Amino acid sequence: MGAPQVITLLPSLEHTPDAKYFTYDCGAHRYGVVNGPYRTDAHGRAEFAGVDGVFRSADPLATTISLAPSESAVGLEPGPAAYDARGVWLHGAYVDEDGVLHGYYHAEHPIPTNARPRTPHKSLAYAESRDCGKTWTKPAYPDNRIITGSDPTTDAGDANVVVVGGYLYLFYTESSLSSEPVPAMARSRLADAGRPGTWFKFHCRRGGRCAFNEPGQGGKASAIDGRNLDTFVSYNTYLREYLAIDASIVSNTVEFKVSRDAIRWIRLGNATRLPAPPRGQEYFYPSIISLDGTSAVSSRSFWLYYTQRSASSDVERSLRRVRMRFESSA
Repeated sequence: MGAPQVITLLPSLEHTPDAKYFTYDCGAHRYGVVNGPYRTDAHGRAEFAGVDGVFRSADPLATTISLAPSESAVGLEPGPAAYDARGVWLHGAYVDEDGVLHGYYHAEHPIPTNARPRTPHKSLAYAESRDCGKTWTKPAYPDNRIITGSDPTTDAGDANVVVVGGYLYLFYTESSLSSEPVPAMARSRLADAGRPGTWFKFHCRRGGRCAFNEPGQGGKASAIDGRNLDTFVSYNTYLREYLAIDASIVSNTVEFKVSRDAIRWIRLGNATRLPAPPRGQEYFYPSIISLDGTSAVSSRSFWLYYTQRSASSDVERSLRRVRMRFESSA
C-alpha cells in the first residue's frame, strides 16, 4: 500500500465530495465525476445557485480537479418536481454504441430538518447526454425514475452501476424507518440502456427461487447475501472476478468481496487497514479506480479513492486516494 495522496478540489466546496468518485469513457476521452452539495431552504428544497452539483473532469487521475462553474454539468438541476427537489447526484453512466451517454442519478425529495433518520426520501432516476456529459436532459421528466422503494415506507438510493454480460447491474440500498437498510440490486438489458421501466429488482420468492423478477419501481427486493451496504463494484482482471468494497470505512478498515456472477459474494482474505486518519477525522465513500483511470475494470494494482471528513463537522471534507496491490490471488 502506498502513501495516501490528497486530490485538491478547486475551488474548495463545503460538504464535497458528496458521493463516491467514479469515471466513464465517452468518445475518445475518459471523465471523472465529483458530486457536490446543495444548500436547502426552510422547506428542504435545494437553493440552486446557477451551477449544478455535478462536476465533470477531463483528467480523472489528476491530483487537482476543477470544480469551477465551467466544469459543472448542465441540465441536472434539482427539481422542479418534488422527488428530486432536494438534490441530484450522478452515481453511474453507460455509453451505448451510438455514443449516447445514459446516466443514473440519486434523487432526494425535501424532508424536514428534524426528520427521523432513514425517513424515506430517496429514489434513483434516469438522464441522458449527447455530448459526453457536458449537458443533460431528463427524458419524460418527472416520469424518469427507475428505482423506488418497495412501498411508501421505504426508499432506494446510493447506487453504483456496472456492466455484467448483456446487462447493466445497479447496486443500491433500500432503507425504511421500521427496519435496517438492505443491500439490494436490479438490472436492465444493455439494449434498453437503463431507461425507465426496464429495470427489475433481484428478489427471492417462496421456495428460494431468486431472480430479477420484480419491477424497479415499487417492486420487492431481497437482501444480497455476502454484500455490504452501498458497495462499489469493479471487474478485476487479476482476480477474474467482480471486486466489491464496502462503502463504510469509518473505522479505516477495508473489506473486499468477490463474485463470479455479481450476485453471490464472498469475503476476499483478511480486512486491510488504511493509514489511521488524523484525530477527529474519519473515512467513507471508497471507490476503485484503475491505474489508467477507469472505474469499470481494475487489475492487480489500483487506486482506492475515498473521502476524509471531520467527525464533528460533516461539511469539512477532502478527496484522497491510496495505491493498493494484491499480493496473491486469494
